Amino acid sequence: MLSGIIVLNKPTGTRSTCCVNRVKKILGKRIKVGHAGTLDSPAGGILLILIGSATRLSQYLMELPKIYEVTIVLGMETDTDDYTGNVLSRTERGPILPERVETVIRSFQGVRMQIPPQISAVKVDGKRAHKMSREGVDFNILPRPVSISRIERTCFSAETLELSLRVSCHKGTYIRSLARDIGKHLECGAYVSGLTRTSIGPFDVGIPYCVQKLDELDNQSLSSFIQPMETLLEEYTSYKIPLSFTEAVRNGNPVSLENLHRLRWGSIPSSFSVALEGSDIISFGNILTKDNKAFFKPKTNIFLSGEK
Repeated sequence: MLSGIIVLNKPTGTRSTCCVNRVKKILGKRIKVGHAGTLDSPAGGILLILIGSATRLSQYLMELPKIYEVTIVLGMETDTDDYTGNVLSRTERGPILPERVETVIRSFQGVRMQIPPQISAVKVDGKRAHKMSREGVDFNILPRPVSISRIERTCFSAETLELSLRVSCHKGTYIRSLARDIGKHLECGAYVSGLTRTSIGPFDVGIPYCVQKLDELDNQSLSSFIQPMETLLEEYTSYKIPLSFTEAVRNGNPVSLENLHRLRWGSIPSSFSVALEGSDIISFGNILTKDNKAFFKPKTNIFLSGEK
């Protein structure tokens, strides 16, 4: 069965679901197609489309670190926190010094609490925030922890009040919320005027197999762009499964880490998930401890041969 990952450079103005549906149409109804986290329509850049068995790896791909290039306009707030929304306020104030901008943006680096945008897919009492907002429902979204490992200024114009940033972050971080909060700290308001996701883990817009124009592809050419699921393992702490323990892992039974050979350290904390590699299986799971010993407990098994 056809399985793997398609790395797509989604154009701005195109919905992520349209991209997924386009791949479904090309590959046919018998092949399962999914994604590893959508991009807002106004944003462009890397969108991972999952084929076949790879659809079961969505949660692990979404854990990968991401890099965004964002342009922020200072001095105005919108109800969507980007250029597509209605203007809520404008602020006339004196010059904003680059030194002040630098101090503010660096304060957002690390782990901090963030409130997602009102227009977002976050659920509040079981309902999507964007739907409730457009229906005029009054609601609050609770803050949640996010991790920004690096944020750097790439350009700032005191004349146009445009600020460009490169942001390295993890799952759950809203760049629109980051822009909004930077504006609040600068006491002038801000919104996103341009956003591109340039990479997700090992996948970025510059790799040769990144699909640039989905509409020009057919079944045969699209298949040549499908990347193996094993590429994901580069970002996870991974171990080799000895043949003698393969059956136990296939059946979902825990195995002692003492019996596993570590292949690599990954960028994803081992407290989240680790991976096991076998000749015909990839297994993602958690580290458990019992009687002062560490065990790997399988959670998601992918059988590369297509059979259990």
